[in-house]
Amino acid sequence: MPHFSRAKIKFRNNVIAADMDGEPVEYRGIAFLQFRTEWNETTRSFTPMTAEQKQICEDLYRQLADAGVELGVTVTERAPGQDVREFKKVLSFQLFVNKPDGSMSVAPAPAPSAPAPAAPQPSGDSNGW
Repeated sequence: MPHFSRAKIKFRNNVIAADMDGEPVEYRGIAFLQFRTEWNETTRSFTPMTAEQKQICEDLYRQLADAGVELGVTVTERAPGQDVREFKKVLSFQLFVNKPDGSMSVAPAPAPSAPAPAAPQPSGDSNGW
């Protein structure tokens, strides 16, 4: 079972894998820890998180950073009537926890003598790890 998911997502623009010369197009992935707050019709935005909610997010972020956790993201194409485990994988990538000083973390380089381990693939009946 995935730790995070969303049943339906829609792209705002067409996403392409390669440019006119056949070179891969690079994208940037970002994520935030946040609480869902109420929608304010007057300001046309969500109400800000409380100080307590912000602190919970900060504490979780520091725990993730200290543990060296990565977030694996997979996007699949929904197909009506098809089992979710058979949805076509469109893209997948890892997100790395940024350092508390604001600098970005980078993917660790694999040891030169050993191939990089395959990323674990969650099964439909596990906890995702």
